Parts: sequence; structure tokens; C-alpha cells
Amino acid sequence: MKKILLAYAVLLISIALLALVKYNVNLSSVIPFAKKNTATVAINNHNFDLILAKSDKEKQKGLSGTKSLEKNKGMLFVFEKADNYSFWMKDMLFPIDIIYINDNKVVDLIKNAPIVKDGKNLIIYKPSEKAKYILEINAGLLEEYGIKKGTKVEFNNL
Repeated sequence: MKKILLAYAVLLISIALLALVKYNVNLSSVIPFAKKNTATVAINNHNFDLILAKSDKEKQKGLSGTKSLEKNKGMLFVFEKADNYSFWMKDMLFPIDIIYINDNKVVDLIKNAPIVKDGKNLIIYKPSEKAKYILEINAGLLEEYGIKKGTKVEFNNL
């Protein structure tokens, strides 16, 4: 009797998992130990794990209020089309480098955008060329990794 119940349990679990896979359910949202595919970007043989900002709310908040960012992480702002999107350092707690990306290459850069302590006189950063993606990383990494205008960029799991 126990063997029959165990067989039915295994069968039901198998059917449930197959249904989840068939209907493209993200298993990591259902099964805590399922591996997540982290979005990454490779620039000059260095990989950054990405925090994605896709919704308007995520784009407005950005890294504002975040105390720090790990060296191998970055926030990627994803837009539907390339344009001259503006950025500022409102409520930022650490300086960053800003990378404007279009057609899998760096089209413009902002080195070491400083924090603004009083929240006044904010500098508006705008690229010289249109970009579909904007990547924010820790200040100084552009220099450290030799990232320049024209550098190739490869996205994974975006």
C-alpha cells in the first residue's frame, strides 16, 4: 500500500513539474532551490551581474538610496528604443560610472559622476549619441577595465 501511494505521489509531482515547464513558469518562483538565470553583461572580458530596471518605477528609483554596489554588479536600464535618455545623481550615496550602450557597443561614457549631498544643483547627464541601454557601475571601473567609446558589449540572459 505504501509503495502505491509513493508511486502516485511521484507521478503527481512529475506531472505538475512538466506542466510548469510546458507553460514557461519560472521554476525559481515556485521551487526555492531552482537555479536562476542571472542577466549579465560582458565588457572587455569582465562580467557584471545585472540588476535590471525595466519598468518606469524601477527606472525612476535606479540606485537612489542604495548604500553600495558590489564590484561585479551593475544596474542596467532597458529601454524599448534608442534615445538620448537623461540621468542624474538624485539621492545617490556613492559615485558611479555611466555607460551608454547601443547596437552592442559603448556609444558614450560618464566617468565618476559624483554624489550631490544637498540635492540641489543636480547635473543632468545626457549622452552625445542615442542609447537603448544604460549601465551604471561603481566609479573608477571604466578606467580599471579599459572601457571606452566603441568597446564591444555582450548581454546574456537579458
